[in-house]
Amino acid sequence: HWAEEYATRLMNLGIMNGYEDGTFRLGGTITRAEFTKLLVTLRYGDYQKYEEEYFTDVATDSWYYSYVCTASEEGILEEKKGTEFRPADLITREEMVVMIVRSLDLSGGNASFEDINKKSDHYTEISAAVKSGIINGYEDNTFRPENTATRGETAAMVCRILNYITDKELVREPDPSVELEEDELPDEEEPPADEPEED
Repeated sequence: HWAEEYATRLMNLGIMNGYEDGTFRLGGTITRAEFTKLLVTLRYGDYQKYEEEYFTDVATDSWYYSYVCTASEEGILEEKKGTEFRPADLITREEMVVMIVRSLDLSGGNASFEDINKKSDHYTEISAAVKSGIINGYEDNTFRPENTATRGETAAMVCRILNYITDKELVREPDPSVELEEDELPDEEEPPADEPEED
């Protein structure tokens, strides 16, 4: 698989894990809650204790509650407090890019894809992510913003975020006094037979 090296790196670092059956499911999907946990852990390394209800569909006792609240407080979510977050929805490539760009405070660039232009939603964020080297398009020069992101694509983007953070020294040291309970392992559908390759 084209993303094998990315997945291997993240597994060795303990950032992304495989499944109990010994698979990583690179062609599988990832939910908005799962990606939020991944990005918040990677980018901020710390969690705060929250008590209020941030989103109408994020229960205070859910495993992803603190991650989503932290993401909201850090300003990387488009969703406003008091609205829905849709934690179980599969995250799209476009949604993923917006969160990444906001978390790293990226800017600039000019995206040049067949399906993206200056009038496109989030053209600015996509351009900034391309400029930083966080994302690439497909071999046919498309970006496919509304496609659900695969675990393989996620692994690639996360590795590039790691490289960017290392270069820019943007890591926030975690607070060892804060502890969270172990996550529940969410169910995931079997990956599709074929997956388009990302550059």
